[in-house]
Amino acid sequence: MIEWDWNRIYTKKEIAEIIFPQLSQKYAWNLISELCEKQGKLMGLFRSNRRYVLPNELKIIVKALNSEG
Repeated sequence: MIEWDWNRIYTKKEIAEIIFPQLSQKYAWNLISELCEKQGKLMGLFRSNRRYVLPNELKIIVKALNSEG
């Protein structure tokens, strides 16, 4: 189980590497965005060039990925 620091701002690359360490960072982030595409609150995150993910966005991602698995 991954221990997240909910007070920290992670980069998209860090999150991709933590969740899918066996994949390239770019492919892993694209996979995360596909798995979370139903999360309307994250559309801005996935469409933006921003490199970081806010803690509240990370919580939504982790919840969505846990429900997929």
